Amino acid sequence: MNVSLKKKIDVVIFIEHKDREMQISKYLKKKLEQDNYSVLIASLHFHSHLILFQYEIKTIITLYIGFGKNSISSIFFKVHGLNINYINMNYEQFLFPFAGKFKIPKTETAKKHQINFTWGDHFKEYLANAGASKKNIHVTGRPYAKIIKELNLKNQEIK
Repeated sequence: MNVSLKKKIDVVIFIEHKDREMQISKYLKKKLEQDNYSVLIASLHFHSHLILFQYEIKTIITLYIGFGKNSISSIFFKVHGLNINYINMNYEQFLFPFAGKFKIPKTETAKKHQINFTWGDHFKEYLANAGASKKNIHVTGRPYAKIIKELNLKNQEIK
Protein backbone atom coordinates (compact mmCIF):
# COMPACT_ATOMS: atom_id res chain seq x y z
CA MET A 1 0.00 0.00 0.00
CA ASN A 2 1.51 3.31 -1.12
CA VAL A 3 0.24 6.06 1.16
CA SER A 4 1.60 9.50 0.39
CA LEU A 5 2.32 11.69 3.38
CA LYS A 6 2.87 14.67 1.14
CA LYS A 7 0.56 17.66 1.40
CA LYS A 8 -1.53 18.26 -1.73
CA ILE A 9 -1.24 21.65 -3.40
CA ASP A 10 -2.62 22.77 -6.75
CA VAL A 11 -0.18 25.52 -7.68
CA VAL A 12 3.29 26.57 -6.56
CA ILE A 13 4.40 30.04 -7.68
CA PHE A 14 8.19 30.36 -7.58
CA ILE A 15 9.76 33.78 -7.10
CA GLU A 16 13.37 34.84 -7.34
CA HIS A 17 13.29 38.56 -6.48
CA LYS A 18 10.85 39.39 -3.69
CA ASP A 19 10.84 43.11 -4.46
CA ARG A 20 9.90 42.63 -8.13
CA GLU A 21 7.75 39.50 -8.07
CA MET A 22 5.93 39.24 -4.75
CA GLN A 23 3.14 41.70 -5.54
CA ILE A 24 2.23 39.91 -8.77
CA SER A 25 2.50 36.53 -7.06
CA LYS A 26 0.17 37.58 -4.25
CA TYR A 27 -2.31 38.97 -6.79
CA LEU A 28 -2.24 35.73 -8.77
CA LYS A 29 -2.54 33.67 -5.58
CA LYS A 30 -5.62 35.65 -4.53
CA LYS A 31 -7.27 35.18 -7.93
CA LEU A 32 -6.54 31.44 -7.99
CA GLU A 33 -7.78 30.96 -4.44
CA GLN A 34 -11.03 32.69 -5.42
CA ASP A 35 -11.48 29.78 -7.86
CA ASN A 36 -10.76 27.28 -5.04
CA TYR A 37 -7.20 26.39 -6.01
CA SER A 38 -4.69 25.84 -3.23
CA VAL A 39 -1.63 28.02 -3.86
CA LEU A 40 1.80 28.34 -2.32
CA ILE A 41 4.37 31.08 -3.04
CA ALA A 42 7.91 29.79 -2.67
CA SER A 43 11.46 31.00 -3.08
CA LEU A 44 13.15 29.59 -6.14
CA HIS A 45 16.47 29.31 -4.29
CA PHE A 46 15.45 28.36 -0.77
CA HIS A 47 12.26 26.30 -1.06
CA SER A 48 12.58 24.16 -4.21
CA HIS A 49 13.85 21.08 -2.39
CA LEU A 50 11.18 21.43 0.31
CA ILE A 51 8.45 21.60 -2.32
CA LEU A 52 9.82 18.47 -4.02
CA PHE A 53 9.91 16.46 -0.81
CA GLN A 54 6.88 17.76 1.09
CA TYR A 55 4.19 18.48 -1.52
CA GLU A 56 2.20 16.64 -4.12
CA ILE A 57 1.70 19.35 -6.72
CA LYS A 58 -0.26 19.81 -9.93
CA THR A 59 1.32 22.96 -11.41
CA ILE A 60 4.43 25.07 -11.01
CA ILE A 61 4.63 28.65 -12.19
CA THR A 62 8.11 29.87 -12.98
CA LEU A 63 9.65 33.21 -13.84
CA TYR A 64 11.15 32.39 -17.15
CA ILE A 65 11.12 29.92 -20.00
CA GLY A 66 13.09 26.80 -20.17
CA PHE A 67 14.19 23.48 -19.00
CA GLY A 68 17.88 24.29 -19.13
CA LYS A 69 20.43 22.39 -17.07
CA ASN A 70 19.61 22.71 -13.35
CA SER A 71 16.72 25.12 -13.95
CA ILE A 72 13.72 24.84 -11.65
CA SER A 73 11.62 23.36 -14.45
CA SER A 74 14.24 20.75 -15.34
CA ILE A 75 14.57 19.70 -11.69
CA PHE A 76 10.82 19.26 -11.34
CA PHE A 77 10.66 17.53 -14.71
CA LYS A 78 13.21 14.94 -13.57
CA VAL A 79 10.93 14.10 -10.63
CA HIS A 80 7.44 14.59 -12.12
CA GLY A 81 7.86 14.43 -15.90
CA LEU A 82 4.66 15.44 -17.68
CA ASN A 83 2.51 14.57 -14.65
CA ILE A 84 2.43 18.24 -13.65
CA ASN A 85 1.90 21.49 -15.55
CA TYR A 86 4.72 23.95 -16.21
CA ILE A 87 3.66 27.57 -16.62
CA ASN A 88 6.05 30.38 -17.49
CA MET A 89 5.00 33.87 -16.39
CA ASN A 90 7.69 35.55 -18.53
CA TYR A 91 8.20 38.38 -16.05
CA GLU A 92 10.65 40.16 -18.33
CA GLN A 93 9.33 40.56 -21.86
CA PHE A 94 11.08 43.68 -23.07
CA LEU A 95 13.32 42.42 -25.84
CA PHE A 96 16.67 43.88 -26.60
CA PRO A 97 19.05 42.43 -29.18
CA PHE A 98 21.40 41.22 -26.45
CA ALA A 99 18.66 39.71 -24.22
CA GLY A 100 16.15 38.34 -26.72
CA LYS A 101 18.03 35.09 -27.27
CA PHE A 102 17.72 34.29 -23.54
CA LYS A 103 13.91 34.50 -23.71
CA ILE A 104 13.30 31.73 -26.23
CA PRO A 105 12.66 28.04 -25.57
CA LYS A 106 15.67 25.90 -26.35
CA THR A 107 14.63 22.38 -25.35
CA GLU A 108 11.91 20.23 -26.90
CA THR A 109 10.18 20.00 -23.51
CA ALA A 110 9.99 23.78 -23.24
CA LYS A 111 8.82 24.12 -26.84
CA LYS A 112 6.14 21.43 -26.67
CA HIS A 113 4.90 21.39 -23.08
CA GLN A 114 5.57 24.62 -21.21
CA ILE A 115 2.63 27.03 -21.07
CA ASN A 116 3.66 30.64 -21.67
CA PHE A 117 1.87 33.80 -20.62
CA THR A 118 2.66 36.85 -22.72
CA TRP A 119 1.71 40.48 -22.32
CA GLY A 120 0.84 40.91 -25.97
CA ASP A 121 0.95 39.57 -29.51
CA HIS A 122 4.53 40.72 -30.21
CA PHE A 123 6.06 38.44 -27.58
CA LYS A 124 3.60 35.68 -28.49
CA GLU A 125 4.88 35.72 -32.07
CA TYR A 126 8.47 35.92 -30.86
CA LEU A 127 8.00 32.71 -28.83
CA ALA A 128 6.10 30.97 -31.63
CA ASN A 129 8.81 31.85 -34.17
CA ALA A 130 11.35 30.34 -31.76
CA GLY A 131 9.46 27.05 -31.77
CA ALA A 132 7.11 27.29 -28.78
CA SER A 133 3.79 25.54 -29.36
CA LYS A 134 1.19 28.17 -30.30
CA LYS A 135 -1.51 26.29 -28.38
CA ASN A 136 0.55 26.83 -25.20
CA ILE A 137 0.98 30.59 -25.59
CA HIS A 138 -1.68 32.77 -23.96
CA VAL A 139 -1.89 36.57 -24.11
CA THR A 140 -2.80 37.74 -20.61
CA GLY A 141 -1.84 41.38 -20.63
CA ARG A 142 0.79 42.75 -18.28
CA PRO A 143 0.11 41.70 -14.66
CA TYR A 144 1.41 44.99 -13.23
CA ALA A 145 -1.17 46.86 -15.29
CA LYS A 146 -3.99 44.86 -13.66
CA ILE A 147 -2.64 45.59 -10.18
CA ILE A 148 -2.24 49.31 -10.93
CA LYS A 149 -5.77 49.42 -12.34
CA GLU A 150 -7.13 47.84 -9.15
CA LEU A 151 -5.17 50.27 -7.03
CA ASN A 152 -6.44 53.16 -9.11
CA LEU A 153 -9.99 52.15 -8.19
CA LYS A 154 -8.97 53.06 -4.63
CA ASN A 155 -7.98 56.56 -5.79
CA GLN A 156 -8.20 58.15 -2.35
CA GLU A 157 -5.82 55.61 -0.86
CA ILE A 158 -3.22 56.34 -3.54
CA LYS A 159 -3.36 60.08 -2.93
